[in-house]
Amino acid sequence: MVTSPQLVQRTAQPYMAIRRQVSMDGFGPVIDESFPQVFAWLREHALGPAGPPLIRYLFINMPTKLDVEIGVPVRAQQALVWDKRETDNGEEWGARFESYLTDPSAEPDQEKWQTEIYMRLAD
Repeated sequence: MVTSPQLVQRTAQPYMAIRRQVSMDGFGPVIDESFPQVFAWLREHALGPAGPPLIRYLFINMPTKLDVEIGVPVRAQQALVWDKRETDNGEEWGARFESYLTDPSAEPDQEKWQTEIYMRLAD
């Protein structure tokens, strides 16, 4: 059933998601792959969904690429606090680094790189 557009004001909704960049042609398979991964992560961390699955559109360029988050609302985030502090020079991190799963010398297109980002939590 199609309804008329409405303006609604909503409160902030925490959610867990996987960010993906994909062409419109590859969107269906990425959705089919990503939702099970998100639900598996929720099970592993004993978090239940607080609503229906969602897709958040960050950037849309229909002919070439969509930048989306595929996720699920959760009741509350885990109140994570990063191991960092503010200094006169900016943020000083206890441990924050990127691990490149794709060899940049073998794949020059940064859009195709796969990167894992790690940030240590505070004690």
